[in-house]
Amino acid sequence: MLKYTISLILVLVGGLCTELSAESTNPILAETATASAWADLELLAQWPEFPQADENDPFQLDRGPGAYFAWYKLGLIVVFFVIWMWLAEFINIDSTEMHEQTRIIPQVINPLNMLSYFVGLLAILSVPIFWIGLPIYILTTFLPFGLYLLIRNNRVGPEDKAFTSMAWFKLYKNGKVYRAKEAELAAQQGPEIEFAAGGATGAEQQHNLISARQAEHFPAVKALMHDAVIKRASSVLMDFTQQAVNLRMEVDGFWHQLPVLDRPTGDSMLIALKTLSGLNPRERRHKQRGNFAAILEKGRTNCELTTQGVPTGERAVIKVAQTYATGLNLAQVGMWPEMVTATTNALNSPGLAIISAPPGGGLSTTWAAVMEASDRIMRDVVAFVSSEENETHIENVAREVFINNGKGNVTELQSLLLRNPDAFVMPEQVSNPAFYDTLLKEMASENRTLIIKLRAGSAAEALLRLMKQVGDRQQFAKIVTFACSQRLVRRLCDACKQPLQVNPNFLKQLGVKPGDEVNVHGPYQLPPPEQRVDQDGNLIEMQECRVCNGLGYVGRIAIVETLVVDDEIRKVLMTSPESLTKIAQARGNKSLIQQGYRLALSGVTSIQEIQRVFQPKKK
Repeated sequence: MLKYTISLILVLVGGLCTELSAESTNPILAETATASAWADLELLAQWPEFPQADENDPFQLDRGPGAYFAWYKLGLIVVFFVIWMWLAEFINIDSTEMHEQTRIIPQVINPLNMLSYFVGLLAILSVPIFWIGLPIYILTTFLPFGLYLLIRNNRVGPEDKAFTSMAWFKLYKNGKVYRAKEAELAAQQGPEIEFAAGGATGAEQQHNLISARQAEHFPAVKALMHDAVIKRASSVLMDFTQQAVNLRMEVDGFWHQLPVLDRPTGDSMLIALKTLSGLNPRERRHKQRGNFAAILEKGRTNCELTTQGVPTGERAVIKVAQTYATGLNLAQVGMWPEMVTATTNALNSPGLAIISAPPGGGLSTTWAAVMEASDRIMRDVVAFVSSEENETHIENVAREVFINNGKGNVTELQSLLLRNPDAFVMPEQVSNPAFYDTLLKEMASENRTLIIKLRAGSAAEALLRLMKQVGDRQQFAKIVTFACSQRLVRRLCDACKQPLQVNPNFLKQLGVKPGDEVNVHGPYQLPPPEQRVDQDGNLIEMQECRVCNGLGYVGRIAIVETLVVDDEIRKVLMTSPESLTKIAQARGNKSLIQQGYRLALSGVTSIQEIQRVFQPKKK
């Protein structure tokens, strides 16, 4: 397009200059050129004086009547420029696709075509008489195209004679013929996605990529991975049986069923995936693990392929390393304002704060938000970690490797305590009561802060689980001040979510009082095909939401439950810990499911999503 733009500018400027120099600015020259182009050349040196409009004002000049440009001549130059641009596009496309048959190299024919056009442009700008320069301009516009057609048609077969090649159709990008052909080719080649293959060396990676592309159903692999990346999938599962292949995709913690594949198609796709990952395609029993990358406009997405033989055939899992939002604060994680206040106070006050979630509950993201909310500027904070821990790399937090194989080193801890740090962070559990007791004793005597991360299904469960691991439980009950837990639910897509009417009796069961504001929404889904027809029975095309790709949900948010530990809760911990949950709820603490419905009533998630997350697990 750069060459076309430059040419158009030259055409416009040249056309204006041609009219000015040839016939407009100098009436004597125009009249002389009409009578005789070469007669009386001395007139070229003459220039008419501008008459003064007002004899009393020598500085006021008569600018003349105007209309010095012959626009029809300029229009002819532009018309033939557009025609040349169209023909140049044909030469470029056709020579690129057919250079093996025609032996015409695009890097040669394109510059020659440009040179020919500029010769004609120079001629029409230089020749004083327009009607003499115009034929030269037209000749140089069509000459390269005609010579190219003559040479190419002598070197290709009858079926590739111009204008039956694909390049001819590409000139009509808005035509039905091109659109149909382009759609057919796109369906055959798959979506626009590239891959970076795995392998030990660069040469092996290139070989694996070329070999994978030769698989019969490689376009199906492209479609699968394109869909996985676009829909933000975290995993893709392929279950092979004797007759078919079951496909599922996990998006935001929810498994979506994909169309079942026949066995030959699934085998061909798995061979391509294994080849991409640098694995042995013939090995279908033993466990293999490799990696590759999918490259789209949004960037590079790393993927890990794991295959393992199972009694029903084989199972393949593709882990997709999507890039999610990082650096969230406590409110963005999902905490309500009162929770943010209680959590921040617990993190920055003397005592023990517990941050928990079940496996897969988004604890890593919340832990990062907790670290950001804790005061690391005015306090000396030390993190007790193992050498493998990689989540607590926070500015102004000193990492001390005191945990090995889940056990803390008491001797090193005692040495560290001599430095008098203000706060301690433990992103890993320790199965050593002496380690906890030493730390809790220091906290009780010196008013220190301790923040612990562990896996638990509720705030009460987190308290009880940690209390069982310490030696001095009475000391633990005195020190602990706060516990929280969370679950992840899918967030409704704001672009397509639909308002819902809810049964008043159900709202009453959720504790909604008359007059309370309720904003219940649900995910939008396309109606079934039999309902997507007009009065004449013709199918109505309905587009999926471009934000969520028809899933109805985008991303996830945490349902958070907090429990502030006071003297009454401490007493329950020591006397009847099994009743801790009941006592906490009696005092007004909402459970996780109650907090979930609170989130659904505000329109952030849906009621059916809360019911899905908290439904009892099948045994």
